[in-house]
Amino acid sequence: GDAAPMVRRSGFSVAWRVESWLRNPRDVEDEAHFLFEADEEETFANLPPGEQERVLEDFWRRRDPSPGTGDNEARATFLSRAERANQLYSRRGLGKGMFSDMGRVYIRYGEPSEVVHQVIPAGGETVGELVQELAANEERAMGEILIKGPGADSRPFELWIYEAPIPPPPYAAPEVQGRDRKQRILFLFVDQFGTGDYRLRYTTE
Repeated sequence: GDAAPMVRRSGFSVAWRVESWLRNPRDVEDEAHFLFEADEEETFANLPPGEQERVLEDFWRRRDPSPGTGDNEARATFLSRAERANQLYSRRGLGKGMFSDMGRVYIRYGEPSEVVHQVIPAGGETVGELVQELAANEERAMGEILIKGPGADSRPFELWIYEAPIPPPPYAAPEVQGRDRKQRILFLFVDQFGTGDYRLRYTTE
């Protein structure tokens, strides 16, 4: 009996890709968390699925190395590496592997050319000896790597070595894609307290 009819409006969103509906929303949030700054991530989290799909599509479209094909190799590489990082570096109580120091480097550059791994370092193979060698041959400052935890120089460590050619990360800005590639990068991870939590302590990046 009202003089004017009631009008109700509701927004809706359409996601066109099947994977947008099949993917775990947590995985979509993790992708955004890895790629975006804090303010961008907050805005992304408040978008409906269709808008989230559009934002990610736009992000990866600008980085697609072969836009004429049906596949976006950059995004496929990122997702594959993120999945592998979660398999390799996730630890109970430490979160997903893709957000660990090792996981972030793995997603950035993929498999290292060479890995030097010491679980129980002994004489001539300790972090201390490695630090001295790096300090003599590399130009980057060593930072706080000489801080020792329990067991002093028996700390487990891994040294990842990337040799040329080293492509830019799959999520790098479009203007970076064509730049000269780095020839050699080192990453030293140290398990400071013997808990399996390897933290990045030195890099030539």
